[in-house]
Order: sequence, then C-alpha cells, then structure tokens
Amino acid sequence: NMVIGLKERERIKDIFGKFVSSKIRDEILNNKIELGGKKYQASVLFCDIRNFTEISEKLNAKDVVDMLNSYFNEMVIAIIQNNGVLDKFIGDAIMAVFGPPEGYSNHAENALNAAITMVKKLKAFNEIRKLSNQHEIHFGIGINTGEVIAGNIGSSERMEYTVIGDTVNVASRIEGLTKTYNTKLIISKSTYEQITDKTRFTFRSLDTIKVKGREKPTEIFEVIVED
Repeated sequence: NMVIGLKERERIKDIFGKFVSSKIRDEILNNKIELGGKKYQASVLFCDIRNFTEISEKLNAKDVVDMLNSYFNEMVIAIIQNNGVLDKFIGDAIMAVFGPPEGYSNHAENALNAAITMVKKLKAFNEIRKLSNQHEIHFGIGINTGEVIAGNIGSSERMEYTVIGDTVNVASRIEGLTKTYNTKLIISKSTYEQITDKTRFTFRSLDTIKVKGREKPTEIFEVIVED
C-alpha cells in the first residue's frame, strides 16, 4: 500500500530528523554525503551550561530533563534559524557547525548571529524560570573559524556525521575561557576577521592565547550583547 509506505517514510524521516539535523538527514537520505571526509572552511560553536552539576543536584531527575529539553529546544531554534547544523549534544553542552554540508560562505557571521540570539533567548528563558522560582541557567559560548574535516565517523554499528580537527578543539577551548574571563561570548581572531560588517557588533579585545600547533599566539575577542 503506497499510502502506508509514504506515511512510514515520513515517520522514519521525522524520527531520523530528531537524531540528526534535518539538513544532514536529507543529505544522507539523498546519498549526497560521501562516506569519506571532505574539507570545509567552517565556524564551530560550543555552548556549555555553567555549574550544571550544582543545579542538577538540587533538582529531581525529571526536572533536570524537562529543564534541559526546553533549554535545548530554544538554543537549537537559534542555530537552525542562522543556517547552522546541530552537530551534537555533549551532556549539557551543545556543538554546532556553520558551513557544511551546504558550504555557506558567511558562516562566521551566521555563527555569531546564532550566538547572540542564544544569549537573548536564554535571558527570556530565565525570566520565565524566575517567575516560578526555578533555577536560572547561565552559559558560555565560544566560536572559532577555520578548516574542518566533515564526514561520517564511527564504527560499522554506529555512524555519525560530524566535523573534526584543530578548529573544533580550539572552539571548545575558547568556550572554556568564558569562565576565566567571566563573560558569555568569546570568538577567535579568525572568526572576527571573517565578519564583514563589524559595526553591527560590539567587540572587545580580551587577550592573546597560545594555540597548540601554532607558532604565534592568537587574539580572542569578547562580543558584548546589549540587553
């Protein structure tokens, strides 16, 4: 029965789309993603909740899951609206990629717009939580731009379309630095350089950091988000 077949296909697409982003799902279903890796210029965003262990210890399991689900929902919308792909959830952290598989050229700007939207969405999310005396969530976001290798990585049992490389590791490290500098949003110099209209944002040079595999230290910038 063709109708049942189509319904089943839609159901599979829907479930599959919940485990990988809809863009990746469609590329995989249409056999567009090669099994080997492909190099891209991309911007990688990491976002991590502050003191998550502390918050989760004060709540029961259901409340932790409910809180994370509604928080993730808001953050993923911000990523997708700005042409990003949710790469994965790592516990309470989010990894998103801008660029592959479509190869958008303005990926740095897309990543920064997504991050700013995330900061604003978190503020609104916390206002609602405050009204019912629930714990507020705070986070840090780090963005880095450079070459990544994208492809299906894993074992014969479980594959995952993801990006790897130094660009990813540095993005994660920059996110960690938001704790050190007590700020919400830090980008690398390579991301900063790719932003065409810098007047749209408020940047503040924070520091220069040593990056593994690079001779010269690289500058990092705080992006100030107006309330």
